[in-house]
Amino acid sequence: ADALLAVQHQFPGSVVTGLSAMRLWGLPLPYRVDSWTEQMQLDCGFPSKRYCSPHPLIRWDRTQLLASDIETIRTPGGNLRIASRPRAVLASVPDLSFYQLIAAIDALLRIPRRRFEGRSAPYTTREGLETFLAEHPNWNFVVHFRAALAWARVGADSPMETLLRLIIAMAGFPEPRLNQRLLAPDGRSLDQPDMLFEEQRIIVEYDGAPHRDASQQVKDRQRRELRTSYGWIELQVFHPDLRLPRQLVRTMFNPGRPALPRITSGEVPATARLAEAFRQRGWRVRE
Repeated sequence: ADALLAVQHQFPGSVVTGLSAMRLWGLPLPYRVDSWTEQMQLDCGFPSKRYCSPHPLIRWDRTQLLASDIETIRTPGGNLRIASRPRAVLASVPDLSFYQLIAAIDALLRIPRRRFEGRSAPYTTREGLETFLAEHPNWNFVVHFRAALAWARVGADSPMETLLRLIIAMAGFPEPRLNQRLLAPDGRSLDQPDMLFEEQRIIVEYDGAPHRDASQQVKDRQRRELRTSYGWIELQVFHPDLRLPRQLVRTMFNPGRPALPRITSGEVPATARLAEAFRQRGWRVRE
């Protein structure tokens, strides 16, 4: 923030955009730029198509910013003019793979839990993003953004959950319900599974870093045993279960065409385990 304030002091009227704005908003970033260093370029632009001379530490956004694209946030060093969250993501499309773009849109759409985040409303809605795209019809990357929006869903709480959901779709499984409350026939709460295949009675939970705590693991085990007692199959998916073939990594993590490949269920450990659970229920996965 201090470096960006210095830029805005040197270039009055400039606005933080792109990956720099995504970082300030706390939106998911590609791993290679997840941690900022002083050697990284800052993304800035102007409301008008003003030309600025090249700068080794500034990457100028050459596209026009609308008034509705600009917000102001307070920092300890002063007020900072910054692109809105959707505009920051749109400006970052050239730096994001299709999966990373979908993960960023999922973060915009997800409904937060007030007890953890102090808010209960999403940053925007699907309708809000459609309106936003209609205001930027001539952008080169609107097509990519719109294609990613078609894959985005409300309910993914992390980029890894987005990745798991996309891999499941790529492997031909039906689409699961995401983070919706589940009740047993007697009305008892079975919490909110990360992913729920209701017809097959299968639950998938992605257990990331917060689940490594010993007390949380006890809670997870008790919850799993309760769900099993009501006839559900629960799969716990860990980071190694999302190990991808090298060719699939190149396809999913490099910026390119707005599409996702088809895979077989056996190519990724998580989908291989899910296919086995489907077979236990008498279902054949469409390859």
